[in-house]
Amino acid sequence: VKENNVIITNQVNIKVDVSVGTHVRQIGSDIKQNEILLKKGQKIGPAEVGLLATIGYTHIPCYYQPVIGIMSTGNELVEYNDIPLGSQIRDSNRPTLLSAFKEDGYQCIDLGIARDNEQELTDYFIDAASRCDIVISSGGVSMGEKDLVKPLLSKLGVIHFGRLNMKPGKPTTFATIQVNNKKILFFGLPGNPVSCLVTKSLLIDPAVKRVQGLDSNQCMHTQVQVYVSDLEIQLDPERPEYHRMIVSYDYSSNKLIAKSTGNQRSSRLLSMSSANALICLPAGNGTIKPGTLVTALLLRPIGPPSYNYCFHKKSATLDFSNIPANTLVYESLDNLITKTTVDNVVKDKGLDWRTIRVAILTISDRAYEGVYKDESGPEVNRLLENMSKSNDWPIVTNTIYTSIVPDDIVLIQKKITEWTTTNSVDLILTTGGTGFGTRDLTPEAIKPLLHRESPGISQALLNEGLKYTHLAVLSRPVSGTRNNTFICTLPGSVKAVKENIHALKPLLPRIMELIKSGTCSK
Repeated sequence: VKENNVIITNQVNIKVDVSVGTHVRQIGSDIKQNEILLKKGQKIGPAEVGLLATIGYTHIPCYYQPVIGIMSTGNELVEYNDIPLGSQIRDSNRPTLLSAFKEDGYQCIDLGIARDNEQELTDYFIDAASRCDIVISSGGVSMGEKDLVKPLLSKLGVIHFGRLNMKPGKPTTFATIQVNNKKILFFGLPGNPVSCLVTKSLLIDPAVKRVQGLDSNQCMHTQVQVYVSDLEIQLDPERPEYHRMIVSYDYSSNKLIAKSTGNQRSSRLLSMSSANALICLPAGNGTIKPGTLVTALLLRPIGPPSYNYCFHKKSATLDFSNIPANTLVYESLDNLITKTTVDNVVKDKGLDWRTIRVAILTISDRAYEGVYKDESGPEVNRLLENMSKSNDWPIVTNTIYTSIVPDDIVLIQKKITEWTTTNSVDLILTTGGTGFGTRDLTPEAIKPLLHRESPGISQALLNEGLKYTHLAVLSRPVSGTRNNTFICTLPGSVKAVKENIHALKPLLPRIMELIKSGTCSK
């Protein structure tokens, strides 16, 4: 701090010139007379509340926030904490929708599960209409014998639409019901979980905003143009499709890219769990090729950049590996409906060895510095995802960490130690730094960390490479275990990565079974 004042006993000697009015905020400089502070239809947020407090407004006219009731229908449904018997399934739609609306800040009423019985449904609908402004049900809107929601709505009110030319969400129904001189909005959503969330986002979210007084244009989703990045997407010949995607900013090409969340089956809720956007695909024949520019509707904010592109890079690279264990607690699903983050949760087959948590570490000075885009790390992830989808491969991989570090032994070891000390990953695959260059230090970094080496696996990687080039002998693979994590080093080229993953494919199931269960089933 530069001091311009000299203090002598009880006097202050100011050694710089000060103009009249410097550092004095004049009356009216923040808010001018007759300046409009808030407009009709403007959402009241923290800054708006602060403005109202500044000018002393304690009461203002606002649109009423609607009360939203959520129910599920179906004889096959049981509560999430019940054990399904026979053809029963747990109700996931109701908790999903309750969580989604509460995350958006709305007051919700859990209306429970109604059975496929006309009188029971009638009682549920009338009770819901008396307590809520908007009622949302899931299931019972298709063409089956027990799909009673549409016929009942036509008796109680007016159906405005009952089928939509869209995928997913074709049987979505919208009606209005009049009960005791009160008109409510009723949305009948499909029973498939993904259809439920997609139609909630596309149809109900704008309707709720409109009810609260927002202009129609303000009710729409943020819309951006993105480039499809990773695979061809087959168009539906009959219906426009809203494909779940992860949109991120690619700093190497300075454009927004969109990556598919995988299988788009409407029952596969996993395709929504990481999605932050829906891309709008027209009906038609053929495919959307990688690199195609398409329109995306953002459901959530675009995530932060990797730390090497972060504006606050120092903060982004702080080591959080020493977070006290007592900061993690086990929550009931009822409480999680209002939570925003949880520790890693994976679908398991009895939490057995078949579900593998993966970390991928790219080791490259140039990729770390942004000189070129990392291709080998994403290629590893793509290959693992494709193998997980294969019916003849018993493992399901879940990549929970990816990172890029320079060719520096200390930084490599720091990242590996961080991932293995907490037992948060089962498999670590590194790419790069295994050759004979002076900066190829990956073997020297990894080998001292291993508790048990596996030279046979390293030799298998070399043997696979030798099928394609005699120069494969120049690679120096290292593999083994640290704690309960298997670590394997791969070369940095995409071609060599494919060869090495091909060699690992038949070995990984047995490796994971031995490490995680201690026994072999075969």
